[in-house]
Amino acid sequence: AEFLGERFQLVDTGGLVFDDNDALFAREIREQAMIAIDEAAAVILVVDGQVGPTNMDQQLADFLRKEVSGKIPVTVAVNKCESEKTGGVAASEFWGLGLGNPFPVSALHGVGTADLLEDVYAGIVKKGSAITGFGTKVKELLAAKDAFLSDEPLEGEDETDVLLRKYGIGNDEDIALKRYEDAMNAFDEEDLPEEINIAIVGRPNVGKSSLLNSLFGSNRAIVSEKAGTTRDTIDAVMERPPPPGSSDP
Repeated sequence: AEFLGERFQLVDTGGLVFDDNDALFAREIREQAMIAIDEAAAVILVVDGQVGPTNMDQQLADFLRKEVSGKIPVTVAVNKCESEKTGGVAASEFWGLGLGNPFPVSALHGVGTADLLEDVYAGIVKKGSAITGFGTKVKELLAAKDAFLSDEPLEGEDETDVLLRKYGIGNDEDIALKRYEDAMNAFDEEDLPEEINIAIVGRPNVGKSSLLNSLFGSNRAIVSEKAGTTRDTIDAVMERPPPPGSSDP
């Protein structure tokens, strides 16, 4: 996915429960969710705004607050809040989860998702849970644009410097222009690692998920004797180390 000039991967986990009797494959799903959390730069806890807070929501929130939120940001998305009038009221009921501001969203209509992602970005920047500079491109561009067009003194400037910059004279004009150009260049296409796609196909219950887990050396897919356990396509990214002596990433 891409938002505000940043690319990122979204991982949709299975329904997470802590009681193995509450759902089929509860333990296996929980293991997959823990892997996703361990590898994530941020977590979005999705709750149901029409149902309201439940004991299970509180259990998940308690776990995330105690075990996860100290390392990476956790944001609450209150789904099914299509109405602008009642969505905020429904979301406010989830303040009790103790994870900060709950955001009313509608996954079906895309309502509120921009505000949600902006908060996620802010949390990532604050926690430093992603690569340096992630989530700052748009803010830096706006700041650089304001600096380039501003009639007010910038840091270290006096009124004379502002006047010179206004008419394109002096070093401050060059500095402001370079800052703006650097901010624009940050949106240029980045060099991405070379990737190839490999599809694992076959009839049900021949061991496709087991093969995937074997290739990764960890349980990336739920495996059982029951045919058809894996019904959704599973995407996973594998990185191989460079050959010995190579400078390639």
